[in-house]
Amino acid sequence: MNKTLEYEWSQELGKASLDAYFRTIEGRPWLMLVGGLLFFFAGIHFINTDPSQAWGLVFLLFGTIFLLRPVKMFFYKKRLCKDSVRLAPNSKVCIEITDDHLAVSTSESNRIMKWKSFTGAKQVQEFTFIYSGKILAASIPSRVLNQSDIDFIIEKISLSKL
Repeated sequence: MNKTLEYEWSQELGKASLDAYFRTIEGRPWLMLVGGLLFFFAGIHFINTDPSQAWGLVFLLFGTIFLLRPVKMFFYKKRLCKDSVRLAPNSKVCIEITDDHLAVSTSESNRIMKWKSFTGAKQVQEFTFIYSGKILAASIPSRVLNQSDIDFIIEKISLSKL
């Protein structure tokens, strides 16, 4: 397969890509908040019923950790989105998909990545994320790719792991 795809990268697209990416690494922040509240109130209950036991402090500590994690991720994501939207210029992106590699080029950079350097691909909302280890190597809007392109990318990545 030799295919070249072009699309316009905008600040809105960059923000949407970061939002989708954070949803993949955050998991379910509301679940952490609920768990944190349960641990926190259990800790208060144990401290009020028997202050000599250490369980109350342990539960308070776990509750605080579980409550602060989603809050920290929210502010980190907000700052990163603000910085990336400010720093990412509008530009034309050209993606070349071949049997040997995936090439992504913009006016600022050119990257040619062999299929064996990738470890996985994932479709999240309107993006296809391609990973190298745990690092996001490429974020491609799904509107640019058709299903046969996505299947080809996933097949090449899975074959390169063998």
